[in-house]
Amino acid sequence: MPSGPEIVATGLPFGEGPAVCADGSLVVTGIQAGELWRVPPGGGEATRCADVAGGPNSVVVTTDGGFLVAQNGGIDLVDLGVISHGPPVRHVTPGLQRVAPDGAVTYLTRLPLQAPNDIIVSPDGTIYVTDPEPYPPTGMCISRILAVQPDGEFTEYAGGFAFCNGVARAPDGALLVTEGEGLMRVRGSDAEDRDREWVVESVGKAAGDGLAVDAEGRAYVAVPNEHGVRVFDTDGRAVEFFEAPGEGMVTDCVFGGEDMRTLLVFDALQGRILAWTGLPTPGTAVYPAPV
Repeated sequence: MPSGPEIVATGLPFGEGPAVCADGSLVVTGIQAGELWRVPPGGGEATRCADVAGGPNSVVVTTDGGFLVAQNGGIDLVDLGVISHGPPVRHVTPGLQRVAPDGAVTYLTRLPLQAPNDIIVSPDGTIYVTDPEPYPPTGMCISRILAVQPDGEFTEYAGGFAFCNGVARAPDGALLVTEGEGLMRVRGSDAEDRDREWVVESVGKAAGDGLAVDAEGRAYVAVPNEHGVRVFDTDGRAVEFFEAPGEGMVTDCVFGGEDMRTLLVFDALQGRILAWTGLPTPGTAVYPAPV
């Protein structure tokens, strides 16, 4: 049985992550402040490692040791009532930001996107990013998933979502997406005819956020309003729940550790990273974004 949760880090801003770096450190976003924060290997005091302004929703590591950021452009979480206080939002162009190892920030495309939210990279270097409409959703179903090829070309992988949020890659290559209040599987070769099916139409009391996948295809979905991570088998059965202690809001999770059997969860409202160790099934590999 898994053990935990262990508190890996505290004092973090509200955001998403963690992303696991090659040296074992962890990086999270601070959405309101427009920053990235790094937790040293083994845990400890976090330090700010990049200033990207706007609203960095999620982050993945790049092959040169930098980062790729899903930049939503800026969202006032205080005004929305998500957090009680925070610095003023510094609005920027929504898009995909590349943060170089020296901290320099550039964009992968000059064209503004809608409000990029989450990123996953495939083994061939293709980057998939969810690009929902700016929060809160209007019901117009204009949210989409974009694919960025290694040569930098942007294409729409699938569109017409109510509000696609977190994204992860299943062992068979399909994308798993938190869509509306449920979890959806998306795959296929034709952008106009992607095969979409519900894994489950409701992940809990409200919508899910970020997610991770294990080697057997089970989805680990952060459910903010339930303050925990719910695990769904490939047939949609809820098989386990990792409950964060106390009150708060979990936003994202990832597998880590040398054997990929540690579940790292960002308890964002509490500003801490929690870890459950000794999971029976390891997580799938997470690939860095090419630069």
